[in-house]
Parts: sequence; structure tokens; C-alpha cells
Amino acid sequence: MALDTTAFSASLKNVYIDGIREQINQNTNLLDFFTEGDVKQYEWMGKALILDLHSSRNASGVKYVGENKGLPTAGNQGTTNLTIPMSFLEGRIQFSAQVMKASRSSKGAFISAQNLEQKGLVNDVSRQRNRALAGFGQETLAVISAGAASATQTVKNPGGVAGTINPLRYILPGMIIVITDPTGVTIRGLATVNSVTQPNTLNLSASITSTTNDLVSIGTNSNGSNEGSFGLAPMGILGLADVTTYVTTIFGLDRSQAANAFFGSTIMSSVGNLTPDVLQRGTDNAWELSGEVIDQYVAHVSVRREVIKLTEADRRYAASSAPQNFDAGSQAGNFKKDITFNGTPFRADKDFAYGTIVGVVKSHLLWFPETKGEWVDEDGNVLFRLSNSDAFEARYRLFENYACDRGDALVRFDGVTAVVSSGTYSG
Repeated sequence: MALDTTAFSASLKNVYIDGIREQINQNTNLLDFFTEGDVKQYEWMGKALILDLHSSRNASGVKYVGENKGLPTAGNQGTTNLTIPMSFLEGRIQFSAQVMKASRSSKGAFISAQNLEQKGLVNDVSRQRNRALAGFGQETLAVISAGAASATQTVKNPGGVAGTINPLRYILPGMIIVITDPTGVTIRGLATVNSVTQPNTLNLSASITSTTNDLVSIGTNSNGSNEGSFGLAPMGILGLADVTTYVTTIFGLDRSQAANAFFGSTIMSSVGNLTPDVLQRGTDNAWELSGEVIDQYVAHVSVRREVIKLTEADRRYAASSAPQNFDAGSQAGNFKKDITFNGTPFRADKDFAYGTIVGVVKSHLLWFPETKGEWVDEDGNVLFRLSNSDAFEARYRLFENYACDRGDALVRFDGVTAVVSSGTYSG
């Protein structure tokens, strides 16, 4: 009888290929736009950064006059300030001495445990920054849709933006969350997310008594008390391009006041089906208010598809007697090139609010980093020994904020009709 693989199986080896294959979407398109593109950077120092704004003309001091008639009444230019605080993002990892030793070479592990955790944490920090930058500084992951005293909570409004499609998109199993009242002040409770059930359910490690419209944010109990991250994120693009929808008072400036209307963005609400005319009207209005021309649009991929569709019916192909194999899509569809409107590119971002487009003038966007990302090593050591076990800890930190020095140069289109695949999340 011939020897076969079954009989020889005890002597056959499993062959392991070196390296680890990434399965997580690490794209941070919006963050890259702010930190690697044309956005101005200013080094942070001190307690807060102050921007002085020229806010009004000498309205009474200029007039045509008749011969020997009265001169205009003297007036003055108006100025006001934006006071920009710092936002602090911290990351933390721990690993035992045993796993460090066991994974020190490719002979014992696909990747070093320390290397995996450190590189992974840097990517996770970037992921949270991108999500926050797509928001408006509140740091809300979702909103409770129906209050209950339960370990099972239903949610809506992903990122605090009104909507019921995919409200779990920013919440992952293993995340520690807190639920607060709608003001973010009163903490209802803290729990670990054991799992999520589509389309809208959180399965938690502990029961929390919530009320409808309570807020969900990232939490911790590391200081012995329940703490959330409400209101601690840097300002996001939905707050920069706004009047009163998300952030009424931005950096100390109340945009609801008539005297501060100069800092309000153009808001095109309830757009519905996207048309070139709607895009042009919003762009024109921002120009009429500010004298600035939009040079970058940002949207979720679902909205970008609506922009691509605007040109489908008008696409022309070169005539030829030879058989043709026409491409049904475009280079924008495979992310090789941005789709444009009036030559202005649309950047797609996975974390961006559904049904929303923001148009910006890049020269008026500002990034204020104090620490662009570093491992805590003031004592010369990246790894800290834990006091009660043979284990180590490392901490990564990043301090920054984002701003705009010309609010009326921005435009936001809300309520754009677009198809979003339900049950997906951006990781």
C-alpha cells in the first residue's frame, strides 16, 4: 500500500509565512488633507492661541458730500478675537515580559508583540483623529434613541449628526463608553461594548439607565471614577463650516449674534437630489460673502457617487471604426483621481457625515499642533515598568487643534440624497 498524506500527517509541517496581513482600513483622508496638504500650520505655545479678526468696516465714516456740506460722522474699524484651546489625545498600551520574550524573533512569532502594539496604537490614534476632525468637537459617537435601564441600548445619529442609517459606525466591540445626559455633564454609567447588533444596538457589559437623546462617548475609569470625552475633541470640520447647527459659539465667538454674522458659513439645507445648480449657488454665496473661491470639497463616498453621476449622461467617447471596450466608470471611481466640480476636487472620506458636503478655502484652514505625536519618554524610557507585575506600559500622546480664520469662506450642503450601505462601519 502506498504511503499517503494521511498516514504521513504526523511528519508533515505547517508552514508559516512571515509577516502579518493588515485587515483594517487605515485610511485617514481628511486628516491627511489637514496635516499633509496645503493647510497652514502654526506651532502651539502658551495657554491658548488668539486670532484677531477684522470684523467690521467704518460704516459711518465715508459718504459723498455736497459743497460746504457736512462731513461724514467718524466711525471705526471693528475687531474681535478667537480663543483657541488645546485638545489632548492620549494612547496607552501594556504587554507582559513573557509575550515580549516569546515574540522577540520571527522564529517564535509572526511579529513582535511590542512592535504590533506600538505601530497599531499610532494607527489607532490617527483613526480617532480622523473621526474627530469629521465631527464638530463634541466627541459624540452616537445618541440614545430610546432610553432604557438595560445592558442593551439602541442608538441613532452617528457622530451626533441626525440620521438613523448605520448609527453604530463609530463604535467598536471592546470600546469602553460612557453615556451622559444631553449636556454631557451628568454621567449615566460606563460599560464595555461586548458586541454590536445591526442595525442599531449596543450590547454592553453592564446595565445603564439611559434617557432618550443621551449621548455616547469614549470613557474610562482609570482614575477610579467614570469619565467621558465629551467636549474634549479638537474642533471638526462640521463646526468650522457652520452657523448654529452644531457649534453656535466657536472659540468664544457667538455666531448667533448679529454682530458676529460675518463668521457664519453658507448653509444649504435639505438639498435632496444633488444638481450642479445647487453646488454653484452655495459656492457663489460663499464667494459673495467672503470674496474667496472654494478650492476643495469634502464628502463621504456615498455623496461623491452623486457627484460622479452628474456627468454620466454627458460623457462622450472618441469615434473609431475599431471595436471599443469602454470603461463604464472613471478614475475617480477607483480613487486614482478626484472627481471635480468647476475644476475643484472632491475628497472622499470614510468618516464624513452622510448626506453632507463641505466646501473650504484651504488658505483659511489652520492646524495648531503642539505635539504632532510622540511616545512619552521624558525620563529617557519609552517603556514603563508596572509596579505589581512583570509587565510594561507605553504611552503615546498628541496635542493639537484645528481652526478657520474666515468662517464665511466655507459652505456646507446638508441633506444630500445618497445611498449608504446599511450595516457597514468605518472601523
